[in-house]
Amino acid sequence: MKKVIQGLPKSYFNYPMPVAVVGIKREDTRNLIPLVWHVQLSFDPPLYGISISPKRFSHDLVMEAGEFSVNFLPFEKVELINKIGSLSGREVDKIKELGVEIEEATAIDGFVLKDAYAAFECELIEHTAFDGDHTFFVGLVVATHYETNFYDEKTIIKVDRVKPTLYIGKYRYLTVDPESLKDFGK
Repeated sequence: MKKVIQGLPKSYFNYPMPVAVVGIKREDTRNLIPLVWHVQLSFDPPLYGISISPKRFSHDLVMEAGEFSVNFLPFEKVELINKIGSLSGREVDKIKELGVEIEEATAIDGFVLKDAYAAFECELIEHTAFDGDHTFFVGLVVATHYETNFYDEKTIIKVDRVKPTLYIGKYRYLTVDPESLKDFGK
């Protein structure tokens, strides 16, 4: 039996969602925040959007830094992702505390995660608060890093080589079953 309600309650109906770990550097402060509310917006120009609550330490860092990285970690790093989301950057240096390995970015004054199988360096070009509880940040992707052995010639992920991390809600994660892949491509 289906239940019908008005509006969208705080829910996880549209999950699972891929997890991205956003990295921000403002002066000497660096922080990480895992997000599932993120999306590619355009190929030309290359735009990527992330959504962060103003309650989060990372929100103001993105506003002030004007740039960020979007990093995708394999499922084998799921415990690290969860720990990153369980700590506040106001209280602890997550990179130092958790031993996260970073590499200097190539096009922004920031960093990418060494263990990311793909990462985008983004310059903030717009943000909108709407009337909701999150601000939507739009970044121009100025550099992309990716492990070539995890992608085919069309840059489609090879799920038999790397398992993306998916979030289903309430601190629960899963990944994909490569055996379930159905390829209708031409």
